[in-house]
Amino acid sequence: GIKGLQRDDGSFQCISVGSEHDMRFLYCACAISSMLHNWSAINIPAATSYITSCKSYDGAFALIPGQEGHGGSTFCAVASLKLMGQLEHVLIRDRTWFWSLVRWCVARQIKGMQGRPNKNEDTCYSYWIGGALSLLLQANASFENNSSNNNN
Repeated sequence: GIKGLQRDDGSFQCISVGSEHDMRFLYCACAISSMLHNWSAINIPAATSYITSCKSYDGAFALIPGQEGHGGSTFCAVASLKLMGQLEHVLIRDRTWFWSLVRWCVARQIKGMQGRPNKNEDTCYSYWIGGALSLLLQANASFENNSSNNNN
């Protein structure tokens, strides 16, 4: 099952032996767990730690630690954090990183949307970048609403 595919670093592999492991498979595990309403197969702290280790120098998320940020992996990271209930904890509480990531996503729009700086646009990135922005801005609105309620 899913539990056997999670690695010690918190990432997931797609098959049990000799497989690549990255943000895509972590997102798949989170999506399945969400659909089944059963998170028992995921070590959420380890998965969250893996996601934060994939933060790239420009604030976006890479597929694996040490790589450049990419639109698809950024969506997978943000959506996984949202599904696990960790988005506010990780990104919203770190406002500098949050706004850096929002700026990175917005900067991907040239004529169309691009997945990385200095690359051609592709329509698929409208989904990946648009979806990440939507999740980020929904979480920000919730955070600001909660902050203003706590200040009253």
